[in-house]
Amino acid sequence: MTVFIGLLRAVNVGGTARRAMADLKASCHEIGFGDKATYVQIGNIVLSLSKSPLIR
Repeated sequence: MTVFIGLLRAVNVGGTARRAMADLKASCHEIGFGDKATYVQIGNIVLSLSKSPLIR
């Protein structure tokens, strides 16, 4: 299993680019990531992937 850490800049800061963490988790699920965990409301997320990632 591969673990990724996403550090998204300027998510839910200052009233612009607002996004619910549940929506962020759902988007990551659609891409194929599992075991999603967000940290506070600033867009940091830890993801896992059981198969090798598809890089385009």
